[in-house]
Amino acid sequence: MHPRSQAGDDRPILTRQKVLRLVGDGPPNHFDPSEEQLHPWSVEKSHRLDFPLLRIWDYNSGSQPDEDNCMLSRSPDRLLRTRKARRDSLATHLNHGIWEPSPYISFTKSACAIEELVKSREKRRSAKNQQLIVIDPATRLRSGLPILDVAAEMDYYGIPDP
Repeated sequence: MHPRSQAGDDRPILTRQKVLRLVGDGPPNHFDPSEEQLHPWSVEKSHRLDFPLLRIWDYNSGSQPDEDNCMLSRSPDRLLRTRKARRDSLATHLNHGIWEPSPYISFTKSACAIEELVKSREKRRSAKNQQLIVIDPATRLRSGLPILDVAAEMDYYGIPDP
């Protein structure tokens, strides 16, 4: 059992059911299809992701782990049912000049990108105590949680690289 799902625990937890509610997955409507029907964010369990997802965390990072070392985005309840909601929230998240909560947490599969980020934060933030977070994407897939390829989403939604 996940530590957050114990009886009487009202802390948020991200489940497949919650994700489906947030992205608007529902019965097919051929007359007015949802954005999830047009461009699904739910991930097929058959996708092979044979690399870890990496994130550097420090005390200035937007998303902070809780006492159970669980981490949610800064806006975990934002609805992403429409094209506009998805496009706008992604554009905001990708623009580091905008410090607004978003429903995403960024990870990379590139060890080189992580090394560069560590060096950059040491210079910019004087961030000496950085931690590497490693996520197994297969675990997310088994749980029915999405993993987005940001480059593909930027292309699909016409979001320029900030």
